[in-house]
Amino acid sequence: MLKTTKQKSKKETAFSKKWAQVEKKQKRNLNFKNKVIKFNQQFEKDILPSEIKLCEMIAAETRHLMSFIPRKSFTKWQREELITWIESNIDALAQHPFTPDDLAQTVDQEYAKYFKDDEKIVSEDEAMDPDNIQHVRNLLAELDIEDELSDEQIAEFIQNPETFSDFIEKELAERDKFDDEDEFDEDDSLFDEMEDDYFNGDFEHSRNSQQK
Repeated sequence: MLKTTKQKSKKETAFSKKWAQVEKKQKRNLNFKNKVIKFNQQFEKDILPSEIKLCEMIAAETRHLMSFIPRKSFTKWQREELITWIESNIDALAQHPFTPDDLAQTVDQEYAKYFKDDEKIVSEDEAMDPDNIQHVRNLLAELDIEDELSDEQIAEFIQNPETFSDFIEKELAERDKFDDEDEFDEDDSLFDEMEDDYFNGDFEHSRNSQQK
C-alpha cells in the first residue's frame, strides 16, 4: 500500500511539474501576443500613415511622369527611360504591402489608357504620308489580305490602330471560315467518288481511290 502511495505521489509530482511548464508557456505566449498587439497599434499610429503617404506620393509622381508621354520632342532613349521609370513606379505600388486599396490598379489603368491614347496621336498629314500608307499595304500583303482600300481608308486606320486591328481580325476570321468550308467540300467529293465507284462495281478503281 505504501509502495502504491509513493508511485502515485511521484506521478502527481511529475504532472505538477509538467502543468507548471504549460502554465509558464501559456503566460509567455500571452505576453508575446500582447506585445504583438501593442507593436501593431504603434505601427498603425506612427508608421502606417507615412507608408500610405509614400504610396500616394509615388502615385502622384507616376501621374506627373505620364503627362510627358505624348511629348514628341523626346528621343528614343529618353522615351524608353520615361516608360521604364513609370512602370517601375507602378510595380513598386503593386508590390508595396500598404498601398491603399485599388490605388496601384487605378494608376496602372490610367497608364494603359494614356499609352493607348498616345498611339492614336497621329496628325492627318502623317496618316496620309505615302510611306506610312505603303507600310500598311505591305502589312496587308504579308497577311495575304486582299487590298481594296483607298488611301483615305488606310489613313483612317493609321489614326485609329484599334479599328485597323478589328479589321484584320475580321478578315482573317472570314478567310479561315472559307478555308474550312473548302476542305470539307473536298473531303465530301472524295467520299462521293468512292461511293460511286463501289456501287458501279469498279472495285479496282475504288481501291486505288482509297489508297489515294
